[in-house]
Amino acid sequence: APVGYGGAGIVRLALERANRVTGVVRDASGAPARGLLVLLLPAGGDAGNTPFGLHQLRGLRTPAAFARTGADGSYVLRGIKPGQYRMRLTSGDLPTVTVERDVTVMPGADTAVDFP
Repeated sequence: APVGYGGAGIVRLALERANRVTGVVRDASGAPARGLLVLLLPAGGDAGNTPFGLHQLRGLRTPAAFARTGADGSYVLRGIKPGQYRMRLTSGDLPTVTVERDVTVMPGADTAVDFP
């Protein structure tokens, strides 16, 4: 929609809908998995916001978003830009249990990713 400012003209704004990635994590028995860390990482060689790509030297990438699963095993990642990502699910316990999956976020649509 046109927006006027100071009588100097019209500015046209294009608003992009922020995407969400949502899902439910369940353990092998089908029970909700509570308190797990869900990371959404840029696919490929993105070094994130670190100088000289220091995260890449250690094999880490700056997450685009992260959350913990709730009591019902659900999670929501908000404000995700369209693109290719690698989703990482980790227990944080020792020894760490990690599950990864490729995820594509499309423009203007939420993405559901469940872990059975």
